[in-house]
Amino acid sequence: MRFLLVNPPVLAADELQVYAYADVFPYGLHQIATLLRRQGHHARLLDMMAYLEGDYDRVLRPETRFARKPCGDHKTRNVLRDVHLYGRDFAWLDARLAEMEPPDEVLVTCCITFNWEPAHRVVAACRRAFPRARIRFGGFYPTAFPEHAARSGADEVFRGRWAEADRVFPRLAPDDPVPRIWLFRLVAGCRYRCSFCVNASSAVEVLHEPRAAAAELRRVHREYGITKFCNWDPNVMLAPEALGGFLDAVARGGPPLALRFDMGIAPHLLTRDLAARMRAAGTVAMTIPFESADPSVMRRMGKPYRVEDAMRAIDLAADAGFDRAHLHCTFLVGLRDEDLGALFRTYLLILRSGGKPMPFPLTPTPGTREYDRHAPYLAGKDLDLLNGHLWPALGPASTVRLYDRVLRVVSALDVESAREQAARLPLQVRELFEREARAVLRPGAPHRRAATRAEQALPVPPLSRLPGWLHALCASCADRDLCTRAASRREPDVAECFRERRGVETALLAVLFDDLRRTAGLDDPRLPALEERMWAHLERLQQTCANTFEPSASWDGRRWSLYRFSYSFHDARPDRWSEDARTLVDWTALVEPRAARSAQRILRLAAPPLARQLLFGLDAETGGRMRLKIYFRLERGMAEAKQALLATLAGAGWNRRLRVDPAGLAIAAFDFGPRGVAAVKLYFEEPRVPAPGFVRRFRAGTFYPVATRLRRIRAWEDVLSIARVTPTNRRRPPVFVEANVNCLRNDLTIGDAAAVFARARPSPQIGPLAALFARHPLALSSITFPYGRGAKANLYYRLVG
Repeated sequence: MRFLLVNPPVLAADELQVYAYADVFPYGLHQIATLLRRQGHHARLLDMMAYLEGDYDRVLRPETRFARKPCGDHKTRNVLRDVHLYGRDFAWLDARLAEMEPPDEVLVTCCITFNWEPAHRVVAACRRAFPRARIRFGGFYPTAFPEHAARSGADEVFRGRWAEADRVFPRLAPDDPVPRIWLFRLVAGCRYRCSFCVNASSAVEVLHEPRAAAAELRRVHREYGITKFCNWDPNVMLAPEALGGFLDAVARGGPPLALRFDMGIAPHLLTRDLAARMRAAGTVAMTIPFESADPSVMRRMGKPYRVEDAMRAIDLAADAGFDRAHLHCTFLVGLRDEDLGALFRTYLLILRSGGKPMPFPLTPTPGTREYDRHAPYLAGKDLDLLNGHLWPALGPASTVRLYDRVLRVVSALDVESAREQAARLPLQVRELFEREARAVLRPGAPHRRAATRAEQALPVPPLSRLPGWLHALCASCADRDLCTRAASRREPDVAECFRERRGVETALLAVLFDDLRRTAGLDDPRLPALEERMWAHLERLQQTCANTFEPSASWDGRRWSLYRFSYSFHDARPDRWSEDARTLVDWTALVEPRAARSAQRILRLAAPPLARQLLFGLDAETGGRMRLKIYFRLERGMAEAKQALLATLAGAGWNRRLRVDPAGLAIAAFDFGPRGVAAVKLYFEEPRVPAPGFVRRFRAGTFYPVATRLRRIRAWEDVLSIARVTPTNRRRPPVFVEANVNCLRNDLTIGDAAAVFARARPSPQIGPLAALFARHPLALSSITFPYGRGAKANLYYRLVG
């Protein structure tokens, strides 16, 4: 069969956008063409793109104008901008099609959604030239928007990746032009869920054996004379072993090559060793994303790093021998109601670090969280009008024109040029820029040489500056970001203004748990796989349920276990119980297949109406040990049914030493594994416990010095006393071994927890936990500590961003 593959031209609104396209060689189409030739077919590739080196304004001429597009949000009027065709024009395409033998199939690609119009015109031209050929339309745009792509008139909209071609090293045909820069791939997918990214949350997959990928670059250099190579993976550092092996193989392989990582690295994952290996392999440039100096924007985006991490990465790269001017530093521009001061601060921090600023106008693509956030301002806009360089989320017209000027300021390569551009800004905005410049670039200001610190020793704020020192209810209030009274945990009238936040961004959870895995040294592939299932389930569950996910940290007297959580399914929905139970067993089987039968046996112990909710829990320890948990949250009352359950779990004499009303049983929890149940915990609810009586439950010198620390508490609210039953002590009547106190109801913070731990012996090191609270928007929900001399303590918290 004869195949024709076509790479359409693209649209550009300004020089910055032309520069962003400059090296986008159609690597994927060349992979497909190579695969087809290996299978015995004839394949020809027409590349309509242009590849300029400088003089990018040549693209923005009247003769290249493609269309005039409206700028701004759906209400903005009278702001129009020309978009230009970057690449070969359609007369060139018609001439090429007229001179070739008709193909059996035509493959047309389109990767960027707002470039759909040139791609549709390519499909139409191929249809006119070859009416009998089958036309297939693929790439990211047809995959994400198949119905929209079908309007092109193509015979087939191909969705997804061509898996077989993904692993092919492409070969040029004799008549293919040799590109200036060759792309290469190592890793597909990205497990992060950035709010603006269309690649969010896909499985990370190593495409090529590292030494084979390095050998392929050497072959390309020998056969085509190419010396510049650019990695085109969405997040290559998520496969550190593959990246390291590739770099080492390139470094050992012979004459130096020039490598670039223009798609960006994860700055928090760059280490001194990795930077040195990149430089030794010939890496000359990379993109280091800054995104925003505003921590609230970074949390909103779901970024797993901070601007300090990006500055540290620049220092590490410079120490390894990189030219700072070749470190491209991207940052987002064009969010609705963004803080211009934070935008200028981000830009100036890049200049202070010596990097090259690369502003990235927001393109709110449907299906991303940024699109959903901006949806009220995007009504009626087709995909071509979502081009970030048209400022689709901004309005009114005066704001759009202001951002045209701001973009010129933050694109300048040095502060002198930026000040020249800033002189054209309105007075108030110009003064804002100068104020930020004085603060960031003040004479004698120390440059942040974070690379001189220990690799993982980013500064941790003192406890008084951690989010946990906000009033705990404020931290979980839906109106927290708008509140002016949350300055301290004493000021707000929470009884009057508190409104519970329902749900949490799964992107922030994904970032948190990626951090927990790295901090705990867990590289078990089962954990990311489980997380992906949970986040997908949680996004559906949160439409009707709140507070479904609760991470925790446990101190066992020697170290912290940080990768722990409980996941709550539907509450008081007996119609969903069977579905929730099946999901729980599936998750158990994913983590530990041999434990699935144990889970099924446990689930037979209780069901509605006695049980109102199922919870799934996991505690993953360094070294591979997984402790699985199932919780039954029980209905209030029902003393007779609970009496029967307690007798089953702890024997007929279960109440000989506890002396409690069985109706107070709130939760039955099971620690289990492949060999069955290892322990059962019985949680008895006590709505209010006077402080003196509560203190007497604890032995002298145990974990309860908090009684002397918190004299303000006269009575403890929402206490859960916990008894523990194991197979070895089941014949003995159980006793209460620990207490769980609700932090939100008792006004406790991470600072109070630190005070408790400081007076316990042995004293837990609060540092790892403080660092966790410093990096993420967290608030304590409850604390568990033992009645006796055991050192175990658990802290439960919520993500409140």
